[in-house]
Amino acid sequence: AAPVAAAPMPAPAPVPRVERAEYVGTWGPTEAACGRRSRRRGYIPATITPDRASAGRTICSFHDGRRTGNAWVMAADCADRGRRWSSQVRLVVDGDRLTWTSGKGTASYVRCGRRAG
Repeated sequence: AAPVAAAPMPAPAPVPRVERAEYVGTWGPTEAACGRRSRRRGYIPATITPDRASAGRTICSFHDGRRTGNAWVMAADCADRGRRWSSQVRLVVDGDRLTWTSGKGTASYVRCGRRAG
């Protein structure tokens, strides 16, 4: 008897891609902060992942986040040199600019590592 060919397997369904939050990346208060350590002029870049942000000795853990348009709003539990605080954080991305607003005020950043054009 001739061997029976197996029916081809259907292609696996694509895994739904989790939307990458636009705020993820390395950000500096100035373009100089994105450069080599010797050229930063005292500025420190911030590294932001989907669930935390760090700059220097300050670390914030995010939770209960949600997106509204081009803004992400989340609770943040932060610590720096033994001090701890919680805050509501709003991150707004406009191109290569990030605005971080919290109970401590508003700060603007530029994205590090991307070349214009």
